[in-house]
Amino acid sequence: LDAKRKGSPIAAVYPTDGPALIPSPIAILSSTKQPELARQLYDFMLTEEAQKSIVRGRMYSPVLEVCPTDARPFRLVLASSLQWNAKVMEEIFAQRDEIKKKFISVVLN
Repeated sequence: LDAKRKGSPIAAVYPTDGPALIPSPIAILSSTKQPELARQLYDFMLTEEAQKSIVRGRMYSPVLEVCPTDARPFRLVLASSLQWNAKVMEEIFAQRDEIKKKFISVVLN
């Protein structure tokens, strides 16, 4: 997105069969040594300021209305994304060798 904005003849491509989302969860562990500090960080990550910072890093915010400039709205990305569940994971695991071979041929060669 940055390169396109700077005039490069490039565009973001979203897979037609659905993009794979990579969630970035946040949690406070029961074993944390500084629970109050952990709570402050947790609470901060849910603020508008933190969500805008995530978007400035060219990542999608879990807040559907907030997305990187010039990016496909997250609501649309989410609607067409792969639906992770046990069946999908089993299918991917069963195809792992073919997936690795395809990745190597497309990306590394």
